[in-house]
Amino acid sequence: MPRDAAAFFGAETVEGPSWDFGRPYILRRVGAAGATKNYVCPGCNGTIFSGMSHIVAWPQEGGGRVDERRHWHTRCWDRR
Repeated sequence: MPRDAAAFFGAETVEGPSWDFGRPYILRRVGAAGATKNYVCPGCNGTIFSGMSHIVAWPQEGGGRVDERRHWHTRCWDRR
């Protein structure tokens, strides 16, 4: 795994969720073909099913550690 989270292909830096005071987050969009597991969205606590496109986001300062990454429904991320 790259040490610099920005090295993830297609990643961008965006404003994070309001509950995290908008600190910078790294965001990566996962297409349906790349979504191979189920996840729980922190925005709604609903399931993101395998094969469903979604967002992966994590705090920029964390460097992309697995334990800090969260998978979001795209609509939930947009409403953050």
